[in-house]
Amino acid sequence: MRGHFARALMAAASLTGIAIAAVPPGAHAAPDGGQRTSSLNEVIQHGVPSVPLTIDGKSVSPETITRYNGQPLYSAVLPEGPHGRLVTFTRRADFERFVSQNGGPTNALTPPPVSTPDRTAAIGPAQPGAGRFSAGSANRSAAANSSGASLWEDAGGFGAWIWVESGYGWPDLTQIDLRCVLWFCTSWNDEASSALGSAGGLTIWDDIWFSGSSLWLPGGNWDDLGIFGWNDRVSSFGSH
Repeated sequence: MRGHFARALMAAASLTGIAIAAVPPGAHAAPDGGQRTSSLNEVIQHGVPSVPLTIDGKSVSPETITRYNGQPLYSAVLPEGPHGRLVTFTRRADFERFVSQNGGPTNALTPPPVSTPDRTAAIGPAQPGAGRFSAGSANRSAAANSSGASLWEDAGGFGAWIWVESGYGWPDLTQIDLRCVLWFCTSWNDEASSALGSAGGLTIWDDIWFSGSSLWLPGGNWDDLGIFGWNDRVSSFGSH
């Protein structure tokens, strides 16, 4: 969201003649090769789930997850019971193995190719009266029903939505506008509350460029990311 705020300040400065120091170059740009790193500089904070939780194979109370604040965790949702179960790992390899054994991809943490809005992705505004992942427009219908994954602004598939084709991902939601008023824009960063995925499911990350903690969701409708401790946490995501 900082990038949008900085652009707003620059726009305001151009209208008023006030000089404002430039934002450091590449503050939110993808590094040229090598390890993808975040520019958000946020300490990892894990949300407390309201579903059963295991960490590295041991059943624990949901609040236990906060003991791992500052450390990335890798989680998967299993569709068990009324709302599902959260299976969390401290090691990437254990997570990848578990996802593969439970109907997911073998490389859930591998950064997917970056989407392009004109070919592999779509963004839609909130549609009055549309919810439960329903379509309020032709484009929304395509996004909700074709092979790919969608995030919705609100729980239950309500609000604005963002979609990507299977095999692709959005790497930096701080750079995608959710809505704008005049020159002030709110980005999609930390705004998703529900999700939909096709057969291979989707992986969401709490940092840009597919980094930080992650959550794999099997294919289907997921009405409330908050029950897994992931409401308003997504900064990048990919569809399998």
